Amino acid sequence: MERWEKDWESYLVLHIDFSLTKYMELTDLTGQLNLFLHRWEKIYGKDEAEKTASERLQGIILRASEQIGKQVVVLIDEYDAPLLDSNSDTALQQQLRNEMRKFFSPPQEVGAVSSLSLHHRHQQVQPTEHLQRTE
Repeated sequence: MERWEKDWESYLVLHIDFSLTKYMELTDLTGQLNLFLHRWEKIYGKDEAEKTASERLQGIILRASEQIGKQVVVLIDEYDAPLLDSNSDTALQQQLRNEMRKFFSPPQEVGAVSSLSLHHRHQQVQPTEHLQRTE
């Protein structure tokens, strides 16, 4: 164990926790995403050319990776909270699902991401498992 401990690498973790609000309309999700992005942009900088939330996240990941000299980890807690909160409104669920799919697709393709990890009550799942198209 001691031999492995010295081989452990530390990574910057961008933590997104969806349990911090209730999602009763699409603006609840976009507002929460913008709050995370704004906080990280204060730390890692902002590029005015990045307009959408996914572009902003991609830029944050790239700038953070450049600043620390290695890949970053994106950790998503309670990824299903928006969908559970809107369980009785299928139209809203589809809007939320589409927004989350748009937001999280680019980070999976950015070379600066070491891991995109979704967690729900201490269980790890595959990133696309719950964001697949239902059409």
